[in-house]
Amino acid sequence: MSRTTDMTSVGFVFPEFDEDGRMTGYYDWLAFFWMPEEGIRKRELKDGMPYRTWADQGFLELCPGAVVDVREMKARLEWAESMFDLQDICFDPAESRQISVPMIDDGYTCIDIRQGYSHLSEPCKKILELVAGEKLRHGAHPILRWNAHCLATKEHNDQLMWAKPERHKETARIDGIAAITDAMARAMLGDGGPSVYDSRGLRTA
Repeated sequence: MSRTTDMTSVGFVFPEFDEDGRMTGYYDWLAFFWMPEEGIRKRELKDGMPYRTWADQGFLELCPGAVVDVREMKARLEWAESMFDLQDICFDPAESRQISVPMIDDGYTCIDIRQGYSHLSEPCKKILELVAGEKLRHGAHPILRWNAHCLATKEHNDQLMWAKPERHKETARIDGIAAITDAMARAMLGDGGPSVYDSRGLRTA
């Protein structure tokens, strides 16, 4: 989530299943991005990225004015409910309450994915494994490809997570990968592996 200078992203993760209902190990990603339209040229020059072109091509949605309209993200999640077998909606708790609280009221399962090693190490490692094994499909989305190029990792006690770029000092952005990683924390549970949620239950906003 962001409101002014950065991109906001919603990412969907689809594990592939065989005809017997078993996970094949392949995953598909679908990502959506938003950014305020005001100041877009200044951000293009600063970041060196073709935001306007991406918007014209349908990869980026520009919100009129200086802030991202959270109603557009909520509408996208509701669209996903009508299009897919939507299981859970995973949120980075920062800045998300204005979407997650009304969606919980509407009956959606919303889960906080805390942004720390204990919640993100497993999905980050899984994503690296999928990339190495060529088992990840994302439709060559140009913003996701850029986000992946910007990725760096940090480690602590054999745990790993993405190093978040400093927004005011760096032009690197990983918003789409961060959203996908939150979703991966839940999507990969279908293989029957252990999860932190097995021991403490779900957290909702």
